[in-house]
Amino acid sequence: MVRDAAALEKRGIPTVTLVHDKFVPAARAQAKVLGLPSLQIASVPQPMPWETEEDERRKGSAVIETVVAMLTKPRPPAVEA
Repeated sequence: MVRDAAALEKRGIPTVTLVHDKFVPAARAQAKVLGLPSLQIASVPQPMPWETEEDERRKGSAVIETVVAMLTKPRPPAVEA
């Protein structure tokens, strides 16, 4: 996913990559290796067995808000490393 997002970003197409929270460091490292250390990555909290359906909905809504904000707020042009 990070490789695809980096390719799109290099073509001028804004992206947000969704990654489970445990894999954010690995995704950031891969983005850096691909020359886009500022690639937008949204963390998706890992579901926990004790959480209710409402808990999951709340987390999902927060992730959606984050993605919308990342795609709609101006940001500086990507600088390749």
